[in-house]
Amino acid sequence: MNITLCACASRTFIDKTQVAKLAAMAQCAGINVEIVEDLCEICEDHPEQVKAIAQTTIVACHSRAIKNLMEWVGEKNEQALDLRNHSAEELMHILTERSGCEVPSDEASVCKMAEEEARILAEVKAYPKKVGD
Repeated sequence: MNITLCACASRTFIDKTQVAKLAAMAQCAGINVEIVEDLCEICEDHPEQVKAIAQTTIVACHSRAIKNLMEWVGEKNEQALDLRNHSAEELMHILTERSGCEVPSDEASVCKMAEEEARILAEVKAYPKKVGD
């Protein structure tokens, strides 16, 4: 399973901590994760990149926003998940059901997941904020 996770850099719609947590859990469960700085900007400035993204499960601010963005650039995505109104844990439950993967719970994996979450959070927080708080 492949997911594209929007970090919503041009706005503050998504809690960056939840982005990092979901990315770390998904990676530790064996799900391929691609974090994009800002899906709205990609659709506006680089629509040629959207075809590959549309083939993945997209996790972003609102499912309807993702649907509208995909339609705007001539793509379709029926696998959008909303990280603005759901927690990383809730979405991870959905992802594990869809993929058949499991988040490991042994001590070594939990430590690795925490380290990965911290690394991802630092990376996501370093994205330039363009609009919003």
